[in-house]
Amino acid sequence: MVADGVGGWATRGIDPGLFSKSLVADIKNNFDPNQAQELKKVLVESVKQNRATGSSTCVLAKFDTQRPNFIKTTNLGDSGYVLYRPDSNGGLNQLFRSKEQQHSFNFPYQCGTGAELPYAAFDTEHEVQDNDIMIMFSDGVSDNLFEEDVARRVKPHLKDAKLADAQTAADCLSQTAFKLGNDKNYASPFYKGAVAVGRPFPKMGKLDDIIVIAATIHTREKELEEF
Repeated sequence: MVADGVGGWATRGIDPGLFSKSLVADIKNNFDPNQAQELKKVLVESVKQNRATGSSTCVLAKFDTQRPNFIKTTNLGDSGYVLYRPDSNGGLNQLFRSKEQQHSFNFPYQCGTGAELPYAAFDTEHEVQDNDIMIMFSDGVSDNLFEEDVARRVKPHLKDAKLADAQTAADCLSQTAFKLGNDKNYASPFYKGAVAVGRPFPKMGKLDDIIVIAATIHTREKELEEF
């Protein structure tokens, strides 16, 4: 789960992290008692309960309770995720990358104060295998790292067709995004996106909230085989 508070609230004197932190807590409280329920329903109900002022993008993922080798996701806004499958030759094959949901450039779909309930969150499901890799991230990563950059920084952390250390891989991605976000002469994905729609933005990185979760997928189907 990644929930990224919308930074524009800071200009109104409101901590952008208050809503997203409350949202994460509500999602956990609503999901844990019944993990079979749909993620979008959990997200909608959690937004309804949130009394904090602010708004957030959000991406959620869970194992399907009925099919042990399927993962379900829901994604709202410009946070996102990518699924990889490592191979025996040290390669990293991209299975899927989520697409950003934006009303217009740099104006992502969001939930919270003044926004509609997140029924527009995009639901997806993926058939996965043991040792597939999921990387979840906020836009502080995708605004500074191109798709090939993410894969390039995950690959060194593979060993025997597995992600050897998920935390180290996540740290590498977040630190690289932070470094490039501070680069004053970098043609970042955000810069190129601004140019493409005729929006003024200097050739540089874009500092923003940076959240990275890296995880190795172990399917329950594999656990049953081993048992």
